[in-house]
Amino acid sequence: MIPMRSTAVLALALWSLTATGCFGWKRKARVFTPPPPAQTRPAPQPPMPDPPGVEVAPPSVAIPQSPVPEPKPAPHTRVPRPKPAVPATPPPQTAPAPPAPQFGEITSQDQRAGYLRNYEQSAQAARRALGSIAGRRLTREQADNVTRSRSFLRQAEDLRLTDPAAAANLARRAEQLAASVLASLR
Repeated sequence: MIPMRSTAVLALALWSLTATGCFGWKRKARVFTPPPPAQTRPAPQPPMPDPPGVEVAPPSVAIPQSPVPEPKPAPHTRVPRPKPAVPATPPPQTAPAPPAPQFGEITSQDQRAGYLRNYEQSAQAARRALGSIAGRRLTREQADNVTRSRSFLRQAEDLRLTDPAAAANLARRAEQLAASVLASLR
């Protein structure tokens, strides 16, 4: 026979498994039903009185009614579209527009010559440093700096005639990058 204590534990376990969730206590969801719309009827308006002193007489002339013939339906015909007019002579050629003005710093001839001199010195120093770096084993960072320095030199060469101040600045940056890579190799 099963001892009473184990029967009580077993009954309690079964009851707890079946009693979870409150099976009988579930609430039904209430559905909202909107109230019917209020029906308002407009108040009846009293009839308008006739204007004072104005009498309307029926027309004294009788209009004879003649039978109106029904119009015949027109046959469906296509109307061709008019062709666009072609000009006999081509429009006159206009002169090409002058190039848009370049925005930049207005420099004197002395300043321009100074910028070009700085460009030449920095570009020459950068090329010398890059030449001595060529063929050496470089880290990723050093290789990136060499690539950046060469890119600055190319940009400086492109800008040399149009914007000497920017060209001198780019050449100076290329020189500094190449010098820093060269110094890290020694």
